Amino acid sequence: IGVRAAFLAAFLVAALVFSTGLLTYLGVRDFFHLEFSSAYVYVLLGILAIGVFIYRPFCRFLCPYGALLSLAAVKSRLRLHRNELCIDCGKCEKVCPTYEAGRTNLKQECYLCDRCRQVCPTGAIVYGRAPSGGDH
Repeated sequence: IGVRAAFLAAFLVAALVFSTGLLTYLGVRDFFHLEFSSAYVYVLLGILAIGVFIYRPFCRFLCPYGALLSLAAVKSRLRLHRNELCIDCGKCEKVCPTYEAGRTNLKQECYLCDRCRQVCPTGAIVYGRAPSGGDH
């Protein structure tokens, strides 16, 4: 969350102090209006190119809204977690696009795609109140 937290802080400072939208400087507006004259469009195209290698790079590292949601996700009472039926086969961890299905992951990036539950052979992954024993 380090990069995203820093970007969130910069986003808030830019919005509150300088009254400007930081996303403008990433070329988001120019990209969607097909105005490729701006140098900032290349920043956005770079992010898209990185997306070939890293799943959802803008959402995972730069999105200020995602940073706020990840802070809420850490303290969420309801989440996906494993129960006593888990056999530690690792299938859920292999299929998770955000790499958040591990037993000790905080589930900050989890967007409830349900892939982990679909591949679980024992039905050990459930959505609900997480147990207080520390297992996520």
